[in-house]
Amino acid sequence: MRRVGLFIFIAIISLAPQIGFTQASLVPVYHQVYDWLHYQRVLGNAPMYNYEALPLTRGELTKLLGNIDPDHISSSDNRTRHSYLREFSVDSLKTQNKKTVIQGPGKLQTRFLDLLFGESEPHFYVWDNDISTIAVDISISPSGILVTDGDEKINSPYYTFGSLRAYGSLSNIAGFHYEQYTVSSSRNLNSFQYLPFFGRNAKYLLNKNTMNHFEGFAGFHKDYWSIHIGRGLLKYGVGKKDNLVFSREGIPFDWLRFNINTKHFKYSLVHGFMTWSPRQIQLEGYELLYSKTSPSRYTVHQRIQFQPAHWISFGYYDLVNYSNREFEITYLNPINRLAIMEFEQDDQDNGFVGFEGSLRPIPGLELYGEMLIDDLRTSADLFRWRSEE
Repeated sequence: MRRVGLFIFIAIISLAPQIGFTQASLVPVYHQVYDWLHYQRVLGNAPMYNYEALPLTRGELTKLLGNIDPDHISSSDNRTRHSYLREFSVDSLKTQNKKTVIQGPGKLQTRFLDLLFGESEPHFYVWDNDISTIAVDISISPSGILVTDGDEKINSPYYTFGSLRAYGSLSNIAGFHYEQYTVSSSRNLNSFQYLPFFGRNAKYLLNKNTMNHFEGFAGFHKDYWSIHIGRGLLKYGVGKKDNLVFSREGIPFDWLRFNINTKHFKYSLVHGFMTWSPRQIQLEGYELLYSKTSPSRYTVHQRIQFQPAHWISFGYYDLVNYSNREFEITYLNPINRLAIMEFEQDDQDNGFVGFEGSLRPIPGLELYGEMLIDDLRTSADLFRWRSEE
């Protein structure tokens, strides 16, 4: 991982003087803007939006929102669109450095009330100069949960929800995003499963009464291509929930991603690092016998999507899972097929192929499907069952 991080750092520094300003920071996949843009795509207002490979950068989201014709959407959707533009646009963010809790005029309590009840996105602090724009947000919210679920009654009258978020663009090309949520209760940790965000997937337990969720990304974005390294959730595949490859209902993990996102062609290569390094443990009473625990596990996903027209898109992807050794640098090569690389590794890994597509014949209707194939020897295996398999 250190070699990969060093490569990204050198690439960012060497390319920075050549790039125009952009919002290169990624927006986590559970943000509501992604589903809202998909809703607009179904209606025909955002036909080139790539809902099947998330997350996107703030710059990409700003462009998609800006391309929606305000005359073709309802007044309520227009208000939502303007709200998202204020949130993601770097020009809007630059105007906030005089309106934050720390930097605004007047008394602190007055600024806090204005930010709490105003239309602009509240920020705790904004840093802005010629080469960088950074926003910091902090929140603390006390609340409670009283649940009757069949025979189970959960009484947690008080819990505290706190969050810290920081994001920004640096050196005219690099971007980062840090986001952490912590929820604590003195009563019943099981009550958190009824909170929509903390109940949708597994979270890290800081102690018996505290649950934590963390995501962080860093990378750069130039025109149609980007490279990011991060720890967080991904969404790859058709549909909204429980996607076949990477799902927002999964567990955050470490990954490195290279993306190309043009109007008619999209490419993505993801290398995920699922667990920590393996450990050898000697079996008690057996001097020469060892047990291997927590083996390193990795996943690699290579995806190509074509969109020849606004109403149709289709794609193909390779997926390889491997473990019990350090990561293979050959799988970082974007100009190759994973199936070929896996074969050259003595076919010791677990490979899949998949196909996906979506069709929007009329505004308001979207048809989509996806197929994942494992252990395919010949094309005939698609159309018959074998009793021995």
